[in-house]
Parts: sequence; structure tokens; C-alpha cells
Amino acid sequence: MNNMAKVLILVALARGAQGFYLPGGDPYPYVEGEAVKLKVNKMTSEKTLLSEDYYGLPYSESESGSKMDRPNLSEFLAGD
Repeated sequence: MNNMAKVLILVALARGAQGFYLPGGDPYPYVEGEAVKLKVNKMTSEKTLLSEDYYGLPYSESESGSKMDRPNLSEFLAGD
């Protein structure tokens, strides 16, 4: 295969990489004062090896009652 064909194949492959998109990966422009939903499952300490269950702490209560969401598949496989 000559060099010109290699260059054309490389350009064609690089051109297709520009259209790659992950759903839900686009940035969201938050405004000041807007509520941000956080998903927290544990807190770790630099001083101890034990982690704390976030939803068992007294200051993690919300108006609707805080509860832990069910993990998705990637969180389950990662052990989070």
C-alpha cells in the first residue's frame, strides 16, 4: 500500500472521530442559586480506614427525606 492510500485512510478515520458523542455527556450551564442533585453513597476519611454511610449521618436529611438511589450497572460492577 502506498503512502497516499495510508494518508487517505488516516484522514477518513480521523474525520469520523469528530462525530463521536456520549449521551448525557454534554455540560450543563448551572446558574447561581440553582439546586444541584448529588448522588452520594459513602464518605471516606484520611485519618481512618472506615467509611461512613452518608445517609446514616444526621445532617444529610432533606425536605423529602433522604434516601439512597439504587446503583446502576456500572456502579454495581465497580463496587460503589
